Amino acid sequence: MRLFFLIPQVSVLLSCANVEAPGKCAAVDTASIFPANHYILYLYGANDESNPDIWDGPVCIERQGVRKVCELDVSLIKAVDIGAADELNLGIFSGSVEQVLNVDVKECSVK
Repeated sequence: MRLFFLIPQVSVLLSCANVEAPGKCAAVDTASIFPANHYILYLYGANDESNPDIWDGPVCIERQGVRKVCELDVSLIKAVDIGAADELNLGIFSGSVEQVLNVDVKECSVK
């Protein structure tokens, strides 16, 4: 949302955005939040807010006790499988092709 205030000889533009502290994922109303082993998983862009089954992404992972956030630019997420301590499996698709991404949460990388 943007608000414009016109003051004689001065224009001010205010932008309302989600600003989070460093090391935190944006906790917006439309995010699906999954607490896991030692982290919290945020999926954004749900197709249905009340009963989502597909997310447009991105994915944000907030590790508990660590001021570091892992952001993955992944889209069309269909399934979430929380594995061992620092493992996460994301089922994604594009057209008729489906695949599973194995994510190392600690390293913030896809295996």
